[in-house]
Amino acid sequence: MAVKKIVAPRWDNEDKTRIRCEFVYEDGGRVSAAVSQTENGNPDWDAIKEQYKDNEIGEFVPAPIVAPAAPDPEAQQKRLNEILFAAKLDIFKMQEVKDSTNRTLKAKIRKADNLAEVYVYSAVLVNQETATPKKTKKKTKAK
Repeated sequence: MAVKKIVAPRWDNEDKTRIRCEFVYEDGGRVSAAVSQTENGNPDWDAIKEQYKDNEIGEFVPAPIVAPAAPDPEAQQKRLNEILFAAKLDIFKMQEVKDSTNRTLKAKIRKADNLAEVYVYSAVLVNQETATPKKTKKKTKAK
């Protein structure tokens, strides 16, 4: 195993039970690590404590709390429009909607600005189509 040098140790928590540091290897490799003591002992912890006194280990600095970035309104509106368009497509694939002659409700579904309107108008349309028995043309016997 390559010999490593321990650099820039600092406490990683308020309880001072974890140390954040970098291991620098002879071949130039660097690894950031969070080191803590274990029940069975940890040679990295022992090496840090051997090389640095507690007052030489940097202070714990809590990470700042960062609020999540506000969503892009344009991207959000585009996504809502895509969802709305897909819902309308699915509804117009339904047999009851395809077969309906109710042009007013079909137009309301097409012009709906949100999913609630799409679902309400389509529910009314499907309800009307399934509640009203269809008139079928009587077949006449050929003479």
